[in-house]
Amino acid sequence: MKKILAFAIVALFPLLAYSQGGSNYSVFGIGDIFSGANASYQAMGGTFIAVPSETAINIKNPALWSTATSTRLMTGYNFNQHLNVSGNQTLYQNNGKISGLYTLFNIDKELGISASFGLHSYSSINYMIANKFTISKDDISQEGKNTFQGNGGLSSAYFGASTKLYGGLTLGASAFVLFGPINTDAKTEFNDFYTYNYETKQTDYATGWGSRLGLYYNYDAFSLGAFYEYLGDVDFDRETSYISSVISDTTAKSSFTQNMPSSYGVGLSYKTGKFLLASDFSMINMSKISYNQGLNTAFQDAFRFSVGAIRYGNTSRIAGYLDRVSYKAGLAYQRLYYKINGSNINELSFSVGAEMPIGLGGVIDAAFVFGTRGIETDNLIKEYFGRMYIEISIGEIWFKPFKRRY
Repeated sequence: MKKILAFAIVALFPLLAYSQGGSNYSVFGIGDIFSGANASYQAMGGTFIAVPSETAINIKNPALWSTATSTRLMTGYNFNQHLNVSGNQTLYQNNGKISGLYTLFNIDKELGISASFGLHSYSSINYMIANKFTISKDDISQEGKNTFQGNGGLSSAYFGASTKLYGGLTLGASAFVLFGPINTDAKTEFNDFYTYNYETKQTDYATGWGSRLGLYYNYDAFSLGAFYEYLGDVDFDRETSYISSVISDTTAKSSFTQNMPSSYGVGLSYKTGKFLLASDFSMINMSKISYNQGLNTAFQDAFRFSVGAIRYGNTSRIAGYLDRVSYKAGLAYQRLYYKINGSNINELSFSVGAEMPIGLGGVIDAAFVFGTRGIETDNLIKEYFGRMYIEISIGEIWFKPFKRRY
């Protein structure tokens, strides 16, 4: 297990992240916020709140850690392809990065005691916007280009535990820290040799903390899940550099604090035979933040609704391989947290995927998500995207059951 994990890390970390642009809507706020669904759940439209899994590590609902039957290690890679359309202009952009590194320790199956810690992305910023301009004065015209680019985002390191309470009720909790840089670059370049170009680079280093509480209840074929996530204030240390051939480079530093959003969600699932059907509804309170709000932009509470289905694979090792694979599909709709020129920015997507067993205790989860975001009216951008999520999860029995007397 350790050798396989080491190989996965060595293979994936050279691909840690590369950026050629992505969703231009990530220019607002803290960027695209991680929904909490990794590859196993992304294949179900991002439905995860009440979906138990013996191999996937659930980030948002720690109560589901108690459904694992082995100690797990998990990591993966995400790739995003975007087609951005505005009027008669189109632009292809893509980016990719490691999804995170997660561990789960199944300590006691009977009591449902499990612990987990890991590192993953909380939000992602990846945009590139460019526009040409012409300035005319006193019969003199100057042409040039403005380029606005941003990358980075917030990362999260968490630790928590779960246990069974009574009957089919399970409780889980975790604490996490937020950290990471948000980088922006605004550049103006003129085509004329006798003009001066200038550039402004800004980096905000964020540090903060938060906590999550999750519940899971199973009764016969039905399961109910819920989570609440609290975020405290996040401190930002800003460093701004002004670069021009006219004056010497200058750097200014400042600090400020931003109140961050809380979120919550509920989910329901139903299992019949080899199939499981599930749905989620979640909300995130973004109406009170003001970070990177921009002109003609208002922040609002965002919500997400999704439905998903699984056809579980045959657990017999003598069954054909295609029969042992679990197949998944889902749909999702969400209203994002920014409103531009009075228009809501919504996202609609569908997904398919599979959970493929490897070796004695490993699986590879693959998910493919396709959808649209935004509108073309009011000079806004319509985005068409495809996202690929690949994760490997490996497991072993590390803790022997305790001897009990009844």
